[in-house]
Formats: sequence, C-alpha cells, structure tokens
Amino acid sequence: MVKEKVLVAFSGGVDSSLACYLLKEQGYKVLGVYFQLGSVPSQPEKEKEALFLAQKTAIQLGIKFISLDLKERFFKKVVKPFVRQYLMGKTPNPCAVCNPEVKFWALFKLKRELGASWVATGHYARVVYDPQSKEYQLLEALDRGKDQSYFLFQLKLSWLKRIIFPLGEKSKAQIKKYAQELGLASAKREESQDLCFVYSRNYAQVIELLAKKPSKEGEIINSQGRVLGKHKGIYYYTIGQHRGLGINEPGWYVVKILPEKNQIVVGRDKELYHQKMLVEDLNWLVKVEFPLSCQAKIRSRSEKADCLVERAGEKEVLVRFAQRQRAITPGQASVFYLGERVLGGGWIKEVIE
Repeated sequence: MVKEKVLVAFSGGVDSSLACYLLKEQGYKVLGVYFQLGSVPSQPEKEKEALFLAQKTAIQLGIKFISLDLKERFFKKVVKPFVRQYLMGKTPNPCAVCNPEVKFWALFKLKRELGASWVATGHYARVVYDPQSKEYQLLEALDRGKDQSYFLFQLKLSWLKRIIFPLGEKSKAQIKKYAQELGLASAKREESQDLCFVYSRNYAQVIELLAKKPSKEGEIINSQGRVLGKHKGIYYYTIGQHRGLGINEPGWYVVKILPEKNQIVVGRDKELYHQKMLVEDLNWLVKVEFPLSCQAKIRSRSEKADCLVERAGEKEVLVRFAQRQRAITPGQASVFYLGERVLGGGWIKEVIE
C-alpha cells in the first residue's frame, strides 16, 4: 500500500513537531514545510537560528524538510494591513489573516504541485465529516484552554476535506510530555510570542518604522469632551486599556479611538459594555439563513456569548448580544459558533451605541 503524502506546516516548535510525529506514526509520508516569513525590523541571525532548529528537529523526527521563502507575500498580506489597521485606530489580528492568506495558501499550492493528498498543521482544532449532512465541519479542540479554532474562521470551506489537525483531540500537557519523552530539541523551546514578526514585542516601534513617520501626539478626552491629558500616538492604545494612559486620576479606560481627530476617548468601566456591533468581510463555513441564533467570540480568549446575527448589508451583519459585552474592539475578529462548531466569522467594524 502506497503511503499518502501529507504536507505539514513545520516551525520546529513542540506543536508542529508532534503533529509530524503523530502523522508519521499513523503511516503517512510526512513532509515538513518551513515558512520563512521575516521579521520587523529584520533580524537575520534570529531567523537563521529558527531555521536551523527546525532542520535539526526534522532530522530527529526522520521526516523530509523543505523551506519556503514567503517573506514578500507575508509582508503584503499580513504586515502592511497590520500597520494600516493600527493607523486607522483599530486593533488588528494578524494571525487570523496569516493562516488563510499565507500558511494554508502556501500549503495548498504546494499540495497541487507535489501531488500530496493532505495538508496539516499543529493547530488545536478539529475537522470532522458529518455523514448525515454530508458536510465537513470545523470544530473546537477538545482542550478548550488551548483551542485555536478562532484563528481559523477564514479557511475556505473547500479546504476542510483535505486538512488534518493531529492535535485536535490531544491536550497541551500530553503534547509536551510526548516531546520530552521523544527527546526533541523543541521540547525545551519557549512558546512562540503573540506576533512572530515582532521580536521586540514593541508594536508601536514597528508601526512607526514601517509607516515612516514618528508618532503624533494628541488629546485624551472623556466622553463629555473634557481634555484629561495627552497621548503618544493612537496606535499605542486599544479598547479597554487602562495602564499607561498618563492620567493622574485612576479608573479610566480607553473606550473609543478617533483617528480622524487624533483623539483617545476614555471613560469608566461601565462605558466599555455594549450590546450591538457591526461585523464586515464575512466568511461562512456553513449555509447561513438570517436571522441566525448562535454564539460569538469577540477575541480569542473571550467566552462565547449568545447572540442574534442579522443581515445589515451585502458584506455586513448586525450582531445583537443577549448580554452586554465588555471592550468590543474594532479590527478584531468576531467568530460565530453553534456549540463546538465554527460557523464562520468576520471583522468587527464598529460598536453600535
């Protein structure tokens, strides 16, 4: 019997390493695909070190390994929109963009070129086939604390039938234990940071570098328009932030960002709660009929909340929550669920007062 070839997104970290190991144990012919994405500012030594560690781990696993230079596409599809969104007063989610536009795009392109049968990643999520509806469904991982289905809502429906998530039914604790028992180099590596392309974690510095202009100070005002202080630049702030505001009085939170006026609006905690929002640029993994009663997450670590989704235009929906939600943030993804199934999602455009 000829083994089926599977292409695995392979960073050399614990999760992608164990994804490769588990698939190899199941009899697949595994090819680890490493993505060269670059960093801002450019740090070739760190990038070279990461590539070397991935190659070393591939040798330990006994799998074939290739490296793809995706720096140009990554910069165009992820980094530039990231900067643009921050300059517009929004808080972007680049990981949810990178998955469909870079990683899965590259895997499926390579799958066609090499005649592979499957693509896989180390994401904590599941794809199952429902024989009753004859549909492939994207589900949350069994380890809810590690679930990453939120970041996968933009996958193409046609892709699901050829995607494998080997870690979807495992816990993070199990995966770490496996890696230690196998003696993998990745077992001692730290978890990857929030943004893979910002080694310094200083987002504002990266935005200034790429936008090629210094930060522009402006007013911090309350909801009544009273000036309370000065801000360093709107991209230093996000909805719900209360530290680093430079206001003498305690108890203030960022409740709105006004890029057209270069102002940060602050308010008390109660002003962060809203019941309605507009969501745009939607991607559905199911056939949708409106109004849709479901649950929604407004950030990766928020709890799913009951809501009613109604059509609000060709590319927008109005989401009405059963209970007011705290710190709904334009630019973040809103992902819709029915139980453990991902229905689809879009990008939060604005809060409706």
